[in-house]
Amino acid sequence: MTSTDATSTDATSTGATSTDATNTEGTTTDATTRGVYGGLWRMVARELGYLLLTLPIAIAALATTSALFSAGLGMIAIIVGFFVILLALIVARGFGTLELVRLEAAGRPPIRRPNWPGREGLGLWRSMIAVVASGHYWLYLLFSMVVSIVLSTLTWSITIFWVSMVLGGLTYWFWQI
Repeated sequence: MTSTDATSTDATSTGATSTDATNTEGTTTDATTRGVYGGLWRMVARELGYLLLTLPIAIAALATTSALFSAGLGMIAIIVGFFVILLALIVARGFGTLELVRLEAAGRPPIRRPNWPGREGLGLWRSMIAVVASGHYWLYLLFSMVVSIVLSTLTWSITIFWVSMVLGGLTYWFWQI
C-alpha cells in the first residue's frame, strides 16, 4: 500500500470523503490528478510540433544520406568514393544528433550520447579511418536511411489522421451547413 492509499484510507475511516483525502505533500488527491492531467495537456504543443516535423526531416535525411552513400559506393573504385562515404557518415551523425535534440525539446528524457572517436593527436588519415571504423556512425546512417523513414511515415500518418479528426469534430458546426 502506498502512502497515498494509506492516507486516503485513514481519511475515509474518519468520515471524510475521498475528495478531502490528502497525500503526503498536503494537496488533495484530485488536485494531484488534475496537475498530472494538466501537465500532459501542456506537453501537447511540443509533442505535436515534434510529430509534424518528423516526416519532412526524415525525407531530407533519407534523400541526403542515401544519395551520398550511393554515390560513394559508386565511386569507391576511385579514391573519391571513400571521402563521399565519409561525408555520408558525418551527415548521418548530424541527423541523428538532431533527432536526439528534438526528442529532448519535446519533453522526453535525455538519451545518453555515444562516445565519438576522438581526433586529438591523430593525423588526418587516422581520424578519417576512426570515423569509418566507428559503429555509431554506421548506426546513425542505418537510422537515417531505413528506420527513420518507416517510423516517421507511420507516426506522421497517425498524427495527421488524429489532428484532422479533432479539427473536423470541433468545426463540424461550421462546415455542416
